[in-house]
Amino acid sequence: MNPLISNQFEAIMKKLFFFIPLLFFGCAPSLTYINPKYGHADFKSNKMVICPLNSQELKIENADDVVDDFGKTDKRKPNDVVRDSCFYVMQEDIIKNEKSIKVEKISNTIPIISLSQNAFFTITRKVGNDSIPLSFAIPQRDSIQLHPDIILILNSISFSRSSGSAGSATPGMGGGSLPSLNSTFNYLLWSYADSEAISYGQTHAETPFLFGMTHATWITHFVNISHVVFSKTPFPVF
Repeated sequence: MNPLISNQFEAIMKKLFFFIPLLFFGCAPSLTYINPKYGHADFKSNKMVICPLNSQELKIENADDVVDDFGKTDKRKPNDVVRDSCFYVMQEDIIKNEKSIKVEKISNTIPIISLSQNAFFTITRKVGNDSIPLSFAIPQRDSIQLHPDIILILNSISFSRSSGSAGSATPGMGGGSLPSLNSTFNYLLWSYADSEAISYGQTHAETPFLFGMTHATWITHFVNISHVVFSKTPFPVF
């Protein structure tokens, strides 16, 4: 991501950061909500943007993997590397596969969000039987140069690597599992037209690998995140 965009976005988010509780869960089940109002809605005339990610809301338990897999070409801090790579991979994947909504590409030369103190508002929604509160800082529509109808926001994203398990020597007890790159995150699809959530929740993505993590594992995982998010929405993208 262009440093100008990153620095502006981070500056605003630092001011808002203390309003948003970070909810990191290791193996939490998916907790999702789809607004029934949008069950059969037509979004083809709408345009959507993906909000840039915030490095303060990334928790990377396997930061050494970031250094190993990106370090030869990117010497920044692991959170900054993953923040930008995840955002751009997701954006390209969604744009490439869009079917029912127009996704506006955020240029790396145009600051997307205004630095106005009133550029964001915060909402909290509860989900699941235990009523877990999920909080999101939403950019005001007029603060975004692309003036989207809908925005996708991800926050509280955790990354970790599972070592997998060996197959059991006892007949009938299963064959073990592959190692994997895993993420848990909160997401929100927000309608500016209606000033309400289309869908939101907390869910997870898992990307198995065979012989060891590589740069390609991360890229595949970022694509998986976008597919998981849109599988929890009322309209198909993939």
